Amino acid sequence: MIFEASLVRLFFEVNQFYVLQQNQGSSGLPKKIGEGSLIKIKNNDYADREKLTGFQIFVGDLVKVNFAEVLVRNYHPEKTYPKTFKNSKKLRDLLKKDIQKYGNTPLFSEQEESSLKILVVPSLPSDSVYREELENFLKGVGVQAILSYRTIVENLLKKVDFNKQFPKDSLLETLRILKIYDLIKDPQLELFR
Repeated sequence: MIFEASLVRLFFEVNQFYVLQQNQGSSGLPKKIGEGSLIKIKNNDYADREKLTGFQIFVGDLVKVNFAEVLVRNYHPEKTYPKTFKNSKKLRDLLKKDIQKYGNTPLFSEQEESSLKILVVPSLPSDSVYREELENFLKGVGVQAILSYRTIVENLLKKVDFNKQFPKDSLLETLRILKIYDLIKDPQLELFR
């Protein structure tokens, strides 16, 4: 879980957000959401812009976010396989089951009414019926927007310059080394393959 939270935190820092607070485990989250992390962020460049229109956030939408609480969950338990994330029904069931086990426990801070409530997810079902059902379910439990790990990782890969070293950040340095040795490519380069 620490890796996922570090990845999300780094994503917002690289995109010019202040990370105001990061609560790991039960210290800052409701007791039953102990394996999650709640990250509070503030946009340095926010200037009362237009509101978000879609449920899924992409990098271009970040300028529309002022304050947010970002809930990072662990979706990689021992019995979850990569094919789960490609099957719309299984993915919908995994995400719903993960949230349903907390019952009526609030996912976000109730005193932070003005902040956007974002849930980080591995992906969304590609089938529109399952996707819409999942979006309605998440909205019903207080989630106002979602952000996928794919968006996060692709953005970080674009931002990493393999000519620049990152001695204070092992995650960025790891991405840089993987790019140097062609073990990982920028998402845009893959389009021209």
